[in-house]
Amino acid sequence: MSEPALLTDFCDEMQRLAGVIEARDQYLPQCGGDETGGFRVDVERRAVYVLTYSEKGISEVVARNADRDVVLEQVFVSVTHRMATDALSSSAAPITVDDMTALTALPIGESRRRAETLHSNEAAIQFRLMDQLKPEWGQRQLQRNAERERQIQNFFDGDQP
Repeated sequence: MSEPALLTDFCDEMQRLAGVIEARDQYLPQCGGDETGGFRVDVERRAVYVLTYSEKGISEVVARNADRDVVLEQVFVSVTHRMATDALSSSAAPITVDDMTALTALPIGESRRRAETLHSNEAAIQFRLMDQLKPEWGQRQLQRNAERERQIQNFFDGDQP
């Protein structure tokens, strides 16, 4: 199968999976074509799938693999993270300048509690969405969520006297 056909198949599957979790098209990477910034998926020679992210003319490879599922999973790690973030931010009141000033004056324990709560809420939504797509993706998302939780704890533990 040629690279254009592989890209078409990949993008069709990506659209199908997006429909399962009702992900908006704007969350999905661009499929081939001219570089326009943001996430983009292509197929290189020898049937290697590549997910990149570019911003301000700088491109970074997020995933490169001959296994389509590996790259699809990375696409949906990004998609579900954005969906979770948007779901939580749409239910929150807008943050004012006064709120930002107050946040910088929070005791470290309260900052930690808020960071852990935010992560926990985002992680729960993201896990549910990934698990809906494929249970093995959900299980790996649980592992990524646990690693992020450790990073948050290490950040705050490192700030302690």
